[in-house]
Amino acid sequence: GFRPTLGIDPVLAVAPTEPPVSPHLMVSLRPANRPEQRQLDSHARPSAVQIRRWAAAIDEIATTRGWSVRFVAWDNSHDALIHEQTAALLTVSSTLESPTAEAVMDRMGDGAAVLTMRYHGAVAAIRSSRPALVLDYSPKMADLVGEIDEGLVLVAPDAESKVMVEAFNQLPAGTVRRSLGDLEPRVLANRDVVRVLAEACGT
Repeated sequence: GFRPTLGIDPVLAVAPTEPPVSPHLMVSLRPANRPEQRQLDSHARPSAVQIRRWAAAIDEIATTRGWSVRFVAWDNSHDALIHEQTAALLTVSSTLESPTAEAVMDRMGDGAAVLTMRYHGAVAAIRSSRPALVLDYSPKMADLVGEIDEGLVLVAPDAESKVMVEAFNQLPAGTVRRSLGDLEPRVLANRDVVRVLAEACGT
């Protein structure tokens, strides 16, 4: 067998981007994980109360800054309905987007800031130097924020809207200069594991 090695999401090894800032709040919401459920299809949809909380927070964040909202679906079958229901409650203008797998990472980092319940939405914010409010639906979200705490704020996904807004207000405006140097050993660990696995397969 192999000893476990702590690596990091391979996407973080890709060269970071910093697209021009556009006046949009990029949002990705999703069904919540529950420990006893392994299949996302069986997860309960957010309640009407939860949708209203998200909508109220998103609306205030965007309205205060003169932004519009772009909902970005990472998994359309699970995210689209939640996005539609949330967007219907907004007073600011919004669009619903379902980028391709190749384009979604760059698209998520294309606005002024990110509000995400998707792990890779937070990764996109990191790569594009955008501030992000991260909804803590899974331990991996807290782990990521703990690793890279510059310009990321963690909040419970079922928090009251005013708590989400207050958390977002803690974020710096504009782009965030992050140092990913401390993660380099983890990136190298990924490469070592891939090499060992390739050798074990005779490739």
